[in-house]
Amino acid sequence: MQAVINAENEVELKFTTRRALHFLVKLRMNGVDDHYLDQFVRAETSGDDLIIRLLFPQPGQYGLDLYARPDSDSMDLTLAHACKYLINVIKVKKKIDLGAAKMENAAVLVNNKYGMMSACSKLGIKPLTHKDGKLKQMPALFDIDFAVPAFVALSYHFIREPDEEYRDHVTLLRENDGTTAKFKININKPGNYLLTIYGRKEGDFDKMSNVYNYLITHDPEMTLSRKKKSK
Repeated sequence: MQAVINAENEVELKFTTRRALHFLVKLRMNGVDDHYLDQFVRAETSGDDLIIRLLFPQPGQYGLDLYARPDSDSMDLTLAHACKYLINVIKVKKKIDLGAAKMENAAVLVNNKYGMMSACSKLGIKPLTHKDGKLKQMPALFDIDFAVPAFVALSYHFIREPDEEYRDHVTLLRENDGTTAKFKININKPGNYLLTIYGRKEGDFDKMSNVYNYLITHDPEMTLSRKKKSK
């Protein structure tokens, strides 16, 4: 596959992974917040294949970066920059004003609003594993699953308090039919983490609405102490 792609409307890329990977896909455009562009990216796994589907808000030049690390590797290792593409988008079906389109800010968590937000039920999203917004003494590796309608796109922020960007420690996977979303969390330091999840109906690009917030506490020493006491 060539490193420069000329496209109209959308792009689909398929990679054969051969083993389980923790990965991160980033779509970039000069002058545009990366987080806003997350809503135009969908990454799915099907058997040994990683499938990336891209839509574009405007014609122009985009960068696509794929970072990955084998699941079997130590969580202390950073994600490797596996692939980079330059995408020239000639035209799009629906042009979106990037100046007016904004994503709600992750600062909503400052108000201690944890758990389900009102937009969650409006979009038909339901937690399958962790309904409580405050998750205490969580392990280094765990999953948070949601039932999500196929027409709903998701994105997220993940930070370690107070403001350390930890986004590459989360992988968002959608099942083949798109109705289940899995957030694979990988934490390598003790502390408090804030996971902010956003959603929107596909085709509605005005903003991503805040649908669920988690305060996650990870303390390996406390978790080990509790395990010893339980024996």
